[in-house]
Amino acid sequence: MTILLRRIYSIWCLLCFLIPFLCLYPFFWLAYYRRAYTTIGYLNKIWAWCFLRGSGLPFKVHYHFRPSPKAVYVLCSNHNSYLDIILMGLIAPPRHAFVGKHSLTKVPLFGRMFAKLHIPVKRESKTAAYKALLKMRAAAQAGRSIIIFPEGGIRVHELDRLAPFKDGAFKLAIDLQIPVIPIAFPFNWKVLPDDQRFLPRYHRLEAVVLPPIPTKGCTEEDLETIKQRTYDAIYQALKAYYPDLKYCAPSNGGNSVVLRK
Repeated sequence: MTILLRRIYSIWCLLCFLIPFLCLYPFFWLAYYRRAYTTIGYLNKIWAWCFLRGSGLPFKVHYHFRPSPKAVYVLCSNHNSYLDIILMGLIAPPRHAFVGKHSLTKVPLFGRMFAKLHIPVKRESKTAAYKALLKMRAAAQAGRSIIIFPEGGIRVHELDRLAPFKDGAFKLAIDLQIPVIPIAFPFNWKVLPDDQRFLPRYHRLEAVVLPPIPTKGCTEEDLETIKQRTYDAIYQALKAYYPDLKYCAPSNGGNSVVLRK
């Protein structure tokens, strides 16, 4: 019976996701052709709120810092659920661009829009990753905050650890001297885990928006420091919810990983 109820709820959640998207779809394209990126951001927020209200999922944001709608940031969070994308769209300043995996461009309707409005990247290709970094730079210089999941995808399906971060977000932030905002999502994976079944559970959602990490005056030599500070901020916020959360850190700048509590 529990599985049956979850299947019914999943169909309802899917409708709450698709119907607002289809209603807003023409407005996304109109805003794109007019390069009205602020409007696109507000459309994302409307879409996200329609989904949350329709699915009945309570959502609370704990602001230790409230991003300015006029400033440009690199926003980084843990990534354990596709819900992270929806909630990031609510938290981010209206002018923003997502960095996401290239496979999202294959999704009917949504994929074409994502390819035009945001920044898909093939992480397995160094050339494609470099081109994506150039697009991120151009978007940030045009006044759009960059939303990126520095774990490089959903690496942890249940939140027992925070995976090591990749460098791209922090290279960009240092290059353009813009602050990094760490954000923690403690419960998204409980509602929609990445288990390929799409059977959401009902659970409250929360986000913790942490104080920005400045990069003004930093150089590439400070990259590991900025990355580590971002990691530590998100880790400490999540650890308040999960005392046994494991800590992952690169050993001596290499590829090996050290796990500890």
